[in-house]
Amino acid sequence: MAFESMKELYHLRWNEETSFRALKYNIGLVHFHSKKRAFIQQEIYARLIMFNLSKAIVNMTDAEKQGKKYKYKADYASALTNIRAFMRKLISVEKLIKEIKRNLAPIRPDQSFKRDVRPKSTVPFAYRPS
Repeated sequence: MAFESMKELYHLRWNEETSFRALKYNIGLVHFHSKKRAFIQQEIYARLIMFNLSKAIVNMTDAEKQGKKYKYKADYASALTNIRAFMRKLISVEKLIKEIKRNLAPIRPDQSFKRDVRPKSTVPFAYRPS
């Protein structure tokens, strides 16, 4: 019983986990360009705005392929690259929508892989960083 409730709780927070992963790695919230607290907060807010804007644009784009086995969704990383180009006025709205629709990935709800868990060996004290 406890295992099933833990499993359910984990699945409830899965969307937040994937959003944080996209925020960190796709948007670039892993490294900061500033040292002062106020400027770091400014970078965080700017990237949060970029994340929300890009998610809204991707969600508004109709990403369907007719007559296919799976439903499709836009590839967020490539869509983000095109949204950045659009914001720099390097591409038009039509080109942005065309590129987002061109880079689609199938949604496979029943796909799962067995985790390849390997035991970690110990690291001797002589080789550990201090």
